[in-house]
Amino acid sequence: MTLEPNSSQQAVRLLPVAVSSNKDLESPVLHAEVNCINQFFKLPEPARPSVDDALFISTHEPCSMCLSALAWANVKTVYFTFTHQDTRDKLGMNEDIDIIEELFLDRGDREAAGSETDGPRYNRRNKFFTAAPISSLFDAVADETLKDGLKDRMNQLQKAMLSASSTLQTTGKD
Repeated sequence: MTLEPNSSQQAVRLLPVAVSSNKDLESPVLHAEVNCINQFFKLPEPARPSVDDALFISTHEPCSMCLSALAWANVKTVYFTFTHQDTRDKLGMNEDIDIIEELFLDRGDREAAGSETDGPRYNRRNKFFTAAPISSLFDAVADETLKDGLKDRMNQLQKAMLSASSTLQTTGKD
């Protein structure tokens, strides 16, 4: 997504530039984030906005492989709908947390933190990018009615995504 200023309303409009999905049945490393980055960089230079002006928006908090891909692509801002904990708790998928903990956390640190520790297992604010749940943007909305509407819409979106994920896990088809 890129930002397009709209000076008459003091608002910003998001425009999709590249959109993708998982192709993990084709290859286990073809996650949506990697596919989307590839699509973005295949755009011809005149049509491709600067990566500095782009936001990366993902349904799920990126896994460790995708976090690295985002850093290598120089993406500066990442937003996601489901945190790693949401993916574990709501979808029963713990692979992202397991991989981060097994590969990157010292066993002593893992044992001290405990297996039920919630919260990010990587630095969401780092020298490469800032990552945050989309819901973190709601705090900046002053109008309570609008804020409540956004929260309701996010809940509806999450329910629809959970339903789609359940169908995908059951059938193995998009």
